[in-house]
Amino acid sequence: MAHMSSPKAKRLKTTLEMPELCSFCARAGIHEIGYVESSPGTTQPHDEGSDDGSAVERIFGLDMEDGNEDEIMESDAEETTEEERDQDGENHGLVRKQPQTLSDTRGSKNSCLLCEKIWSAFRKWATEQYGSLDRIDLSTSRVTIWPTELSEKWRLYEEDASYGRYTGGTLSILRVRIRVQDPDDPDEWLEPEVKFQKCDEQISSVADIFDTTDSHVDGDDSLSWPATEPYIGRRRPLVVDLRLFRKWKSFCDASHDGNCQPGRIPLGSRSLRFIRLIDVKTYSIVEVEEIEKVSWVAISYVWGKKRFRTLTEATLEELKEEGALKASWIPDTIADAIQVTRGIGEKYLWTDSLCIIQDSDADKMHFVPRMDIIYGRASLTIVNAAGDNAFSGLPGVRPGTRFQQEEPFPIGGDGDSEEERTWLVQTNEPIRTSRELVGDSCWYTRGWTYQEAILSQRWLIFTPEQVYWECRQATWREDACWELPQWREKKQTVIYDPAFDSHLLQDLWNPSLAKRFDMTYQTLVGNYMERDLTNESDGLDAIGGVLRAVTEVTGYEFLWGLPKEFFAVTIAWPCCLKRPRRRTGRCRIEVGGNDESGRVIRTVQACFPSWSWVGWVGEIWAEPSDFVGPTAGLEFYHIVRSGTGEDNLVLKRIPHKEKPSQAAYEPSRWKNPVWKGDTGAEVSLNDIPPKLLVPETQFSLLVLWTSIAELSFEKDTNLSEDSDWEDIYGLWVDEDTKMDVIWDQYPEYIQEWKGKKAENRLRRWVECIVIGRDSLDRGREQGRLSVLLVERHSHGGVSRIGHVLFWEHEWDQLTNRRWEMVRLV
Repeated sequence: MAHMSSPKAKRLKTTLEMPELCSFCARAGIHEIGYVESSPGTTQPHDEGSDDGSAVERIFGLDMEDGNEDEIMESDAEETTEEERDQDGENHGLVRKQPQTLSDTRGSKNSCLLCEKIWSAFRKWATEQYGSLDRIDLSTSRVTIWPTELSEKWRLYEEDASYGRYTGGTLSILRVRIRVQDPDDPDEWLEPEVKFQKCDEQISSVADIFDTTDSHVDGDDSLSWPATEPYIGRRRPLVVDLRLFRKWKSFCDASHDGNCQPGRIPLGSRSLRFIRLIDVKTYSIVEVEEIEKVSWVAISYVWGKKRFRTLTEATLEELKEEGALKASWIPDTIADAIQVTRGIGEKYLWTDSLCIIQDSDADKMHFVPRMDIIYGRASLTIVNAAGDNAFSGLPGVRPGTRFQQEEPFPIGGDGDSEEERTWLVQTNEPIRTSRELVGDSCWYTRGWTYQEAILSQRWLIFTPEQVYWECRQATWREDACWELPQWREKKQTVIYDPAFDSHLLQDLWNPSLAKRFDMTYQTLVGNYMERDLTNESDGLDAIGGVLRAVTEVTGYEFLWGLPKEFFAVTIAWPCCLKRPRRRTGRCRIEVGGNDESGRVIRTVQACFPSWSWVGWVGEIWAEPSDFVGPTAGLEFYHIVRSGTGEDNLVLKRIPHKEKPSQAAYEPSRWKNPVWKGDTGAEVSLNDIPPKLLVPETQFSLLVLWTSIAELSFEKDTNLSEDSDWEDIYGLWVDEDTKMDVIWDQYPEYIQEWKGKKAENRLRRWVECIVIGRDSLDRGREQGRLSVLLVERHSHGGVSRIGHVLFWEHEWDQLTNRRWEMVRLV
């Protein structure tokens, strides 16, 4: 496709001679870079019944709706087999992938322009990370170059269905990976990546968009874009052009058939009585009651350790005055977000620090449980993925906050043949070691920001050198022409390149979510538990909005983060030896009614339960579980309030969602196993010790009848400080009888055994209770029980301290097991 340059495009002036590529870079496949449309006859039939779906659909079992594009799939030469890369007797992929040392790259930088660009980019990254190149061992560092193809197989929109075909256009970029030893941890190797994209010699710019389309801020020109080669690189300004962000938003509104609009999200019965917002025109706080009639922008950012003024009961009236938020104390990130909100034509901005009264529990209880409404119904969410505190600002909004200049350079040709010459430019993507675009950012590590990203419908993502747009149907960026206004007419491929992993979960509002609930839920919880919270008491609040969104769509309710419909399975959540620790702090629970403004009157600080993942800190669920697998048939009860009185407590059974097909794979011996007693034995509040009925513990109490036995575990006394946990042996019934178990979670106090010497065996006795059945048991001849190691407390409750999988026939043989009521806290 010929590139039609805009009349305002500036011809690149360069005195560079055309140095030949070094032998290493010459094998990189540079001429494959760019967008290539499918040739006639290469389109493929659209087959609804085909299993050849997207990577997400195949791996996670997503049921993508018609009208939604499948997610992008990267096709790396690095990840293909040798046979797949071997064509026509020449193994091009293997040749290209042979690395060279970083020392070689430095040595070639004066004779090879690509080596010079790679070296310059790496030097900048290393200096930012470690202060100097001197700490990097160049001789052991390896450089690998190869073209990465971003391709997409997607289902056509309904109006295109008659064609029964999809386009096979591809976009390739040049990917450079540098493998270096971490000077701070010699056992770790980092792999920062630099990317180069195709551009024109007469490279266009963001300003050209408006010079060539007669765009103006108040006009309706969202579908008017300069004619360019799809995905070609362009020059972005050091100071952002807010007209581009406004145009992106208008383009999304006009061309995505309402699929990205916040208005499609159901409010349910928990609608906000009012919302507090920043009026970006009057620079003041306003309170709006009819939230369905207003539009707002939300911001997701990291507060950081540096303290700053927030909204309090004492300052509320003051900040309602016009011009109050022009003050110099407003953190840069919020001040910049106000300017961006104004620039894209929105009137209101929401930020937690200035829209929730920070010293009012009642105000927090009104807004925090409704994050799904605040972020889900926002017109878009501004994401600051560039800073680690509220004062870092949004790069590019102010002069002097972005520095990288695009410098296109030619590769190939002999100076006389323009046909053979390829022009490249380094992308403005962050040089990163993680797969996700923002994976190395502080923002990506935080628990609250994960929820904010998941709940949002559209994102405007600020990274150190570039801004990205992401919605349900498009991803755009400042430094390349990814906007395709005529993609339907020209049958162009829409490349979807998400900034973070939330694209797997962003469609929480899709009715088909219930069909893939188990995988989606485990992915969501697993990702959340990898992130950090400043206040551990936020453990449930920081993910509660997402869980409530799931409830709105599926009808599945949650108890301390566990789905009630699948409680008998998820109560045995796995750690996979990830060693989480117990969460400290208390969770704010609503126990009273609401005042006239809708705010909660009374709350209590409740303990986090040990039986839920929300009561722990650290990674869990590293491997998927089957929610429709077999259960142990136990009955679980929890306490709920009936009315507003102090003593109106009711013990309620948690119903388990049985699948019709479950009986087909449950052997008859599982129906009435030897170890199992009367699960229907009476349970009442009279069985609960008074010390457990205080507000701090009553809401996290779980009661059940189950099988319990006292066993012990030991550690080899000859193990050193560096020995791993796998050296803890099985559970012992007595001095000589050992039961082999599969450890999933070791008790925290085993850490005390590290390096300890003793003449006799180190042994500790512990109570073990059956909590469920291994979710992967179906089809297995010998079943396994999910068994918790518990610790008994003076108030009469027990708490989870460990988890093992125990062979059921061995548990049946225990002579000291008993059937007993257990009160888990």
